[in-house]
Amino acid sequence: MSTDQQCLHCLHIMTESMPLKVGLLAKRGSNFPHRWQEREFRLHTSKIEYYVPGAQHSHPVRSAEYKGECLISHESRCDAINDFPEKSFVFKLVTASKQLLLTGRSEEERSEWMDVIGIAIKANCSSAASLLHEACREGNFEAVRAQLQEKVDVQVGDNVSWPIFMS
Repeated sequence: MSTDQQCLHCLHIMTESMPLKVGLLAKRGSNFPHRWQEREFRLHTSKIEYYVPGAQHSHPVRSAEYKGECLISHESRCDAINDFPEKSFVFKLVTASKQLLLTGRSEEERSEWMDVIGIAIKANCSSAASLLHEACREGNFEAVRAQLQEKVDVQVGDNVSWPIFMS
């Protein structure tokens, strides 16, 4: 494996092991009758996973409390739904394989989740991946890792930062 490949591999492991955001949202079930159930969501740069709230999980070995995941790509999108009849603060995440209807407890919570999901979608664009790769190649790997652990903005290039959110 080349140095560049090792660098990308380490960066991928580092960013996938620490979620961008963790928190509770209500998810609308896909089977009729469509019930809303609270789930614990873990947003990573390439996927969003959901679990039964409060469950102990040791990924990658999934427990019975794991409920599902959606892969996020640069083609995914996240949209607010302001006229949903039975709930407020609804938003929709559309990926290649699934569509999730989610709701936060407030407009602020919905906006924050949508912003962070937007960051994950942008991180899957080649330009964002390229900036992260360049930061690692320049020897900024330790600084990026330290900043990720502190859950603050990660500077990955000139005037470009990658914020990390936890709730």
